[in-house]
Amino acid sequence: MLACLVLAVTQAGPYRILQIKVDPRRKGHGLMVSIGHELKHALELLNERTVVNNSTAHNFYQRIAPRRGNSFETQAAVEIGLKIDGELRQSAKYQPD
Repeated sequence: MLACLVLAVTQAGPYRILQIKVDPRRKGHGLMVSIGHELKHALELLNERTVVNNSTAHNFYQRIAPRRGNSFETQAAVEIGLKIDGELRQSAKYQPD
């Protein structure tokens, strides 16, 4: 796994804590795309107030996302990854005078 949002939600008072794991060997462009993609998943969970633990996180993704092997994938996270990739590629082409 190159990067993933761990479906383990911990409550700390009024806050919910999530964990994103990233392969430490990833660098640069690929790392930024992966982090952006996983942060989108984090926002999906945090925007759903009923997600308060591991079980409700898993149930949330079972309802909204197709399963891909042992993980879930949403169209929104795929799209944000593609957007970040495109913006990074555009930025790399721009060479200021």
